[in-house]
Amino acid sequence: MKKALNKNLSEQELACSFNIVLDKEIRERIRKIQNDLVEKFSEKRFYDSSPHAAICTKFMGISKTKDFVEVIQKEFKNDKIWELELSTFVPSDQGTYIFLNFSKKSVDKIFELNKRAIESTKGIGFEVQHGEDKPKYPYFPHISIIKLEDHEVTEAINLIRDDLNGLKMPVRKYEIMVQKDNKKGFAHFPTIREINLQ
Repeated sequence: MKKALNKNLSEQELACSFNIVLDKEIRERIRKIQNDLVEKFSEKRFYDSSPHAAICTKFMGISKTKDFVEVIQKEFKNDKIWELELSTFVPSDQGTYIFLNFSKKSVDKIFELNKRAIESTKGIGFEVQHGEDKPKYPYFPHISIIKLEDHEVTEAINLIRDDLNGLKMPVRKYEIMVQKDNKKGFAHFPTIREINLQ
């Protein structure tokens, strides 16, 4: 019964991700790094690994996603264009992911956006997934590059040319993505709304 309940909860709790839209050049450079790594290592994520920078992720049933989208659009529709600065590649605290971090100024800005997103969508969805088998990660702004076995992470980081450190881009757009699983359970995240900054 417990397993059936958890399965039902997971089906009802889709990930809704409110993200910064990365510019094309940066997205392509990160994608090349990912592609180079998967030639040597096995990606452990069972979901679309396309580069993205999440401001806020919440979990909810499909019936709640419309409310989430409307509230986020209303809250952020008048935001101004701002500058995002990339920093260095680091292992995650859990030691199984490689993250691309941001400068302190950019991290502070994204935490501010995260706080607004969480407060404005209070009562819509959950900040963590239910179920004993669901990982609970504290939020910290980053771009996830790859998930590996923990003993592979240091070797993989040493293969990355750290030439994105200090690179800046204007943030002109946000997006909202909603999880959509295929028949095998592989999760994709199509964009359902874009918000242009002023």
